[in-house]
Amino acid sequence: MLVLLAMPGCSERTSGTGDSVVLVMVDTLRADHLGCYGYERDTSPHLDNLASAGVLFENFYSVAPWTNPSIASLFTGRYPRAVFPPLPHKKAIGIPLPSQLPTLAERLQEAGYRTVALVDHPGINPELQFDQGFEQWHSLFREGDCEIGYINRINK
Repeated sequence: MLVLLAMPGCSERTSGTGDSVVLVMVDTLRADHLGCYGYERDTSPHLDNLASAGVLFENFYSVAPWTNPSIASLFTGRYPRAVFPPLPHKKAIGIPLPSQLPTLAERLQEAGYRTVALVDHPGINPELQFDQGFEQWHSLFREGDCEIGYINRINK
């Protein structure tokens, strides 16, 4: 399972507005099993609280059936074929994100945001250049610390 939390704006923007952007992505999570999307069981209280305090997207579609091209598309704003050559999964999984494509993190950083990523997926990693534009990149699957409290330690 992938849990990526990009935290641009952990500290105040250079403009002084203090606006933050928090992007939470969970690989293979079903929206119909989250309270913020109407599920009756209490399966996601923390995500539900985050959704109630921010913007909740009700229509979101993946442009690819697997993680790497989906994240690459989200980061670059381009369809997978514009980012990666069309290859079978076993070959495509090792292709890095092209450094010449600007990423969301790079654009947020240019706008004065502090950018931090917390990642719990071995395929989304700096070796494949998914860290483009992030000041800090924390691979939780290597560090073994997936607790939400970890976010508070990097805010200091």
